[in-house]
Amino acid sequence: MSRVPFTRCHGDDLVMAKASRRLLIEAKGATSSDPRSKRFDSQFNASQVGTHVGQAVLRALRWVSLGDANAAIALPDDRLHRLKVGEVALAIRRAGIGVFWVDDDRSVVADCPWDI
Repeated sequence: MSRVPFTRCHGDDLVMAKASRRLLIEAKGATSSDPRSKRFDSQFNASQVGTHVGQAVLRALRWVSLGDANAAIALPDDRLHRLKVGEVALAIRRAGIGVFWVDDDRSVVADCPWDI
């Protein structure tokens, strides 16, 4: 079972369950999804990417702290996101948080400390 909200909804971005295991994923995009935003359809700059990565990691850390599910973040597979995650990659892995890298063609590369 999985659930995916609309882009401007609050709550868990992706919830997956199989038997007794749950995976919670916080997803961030490369641009604003709001057509009213000045950033709509424009790539985020390094500062904005840093903010999004920080928000995603913080949410995942909260889930890890609760201890009832695996936690992951899903991010665009681009240079800025890779750089920002690279700065804290060891800590992310040690915290037990997975990273899903999503390419423009929607293919996904998983870097997870647990079996998928």
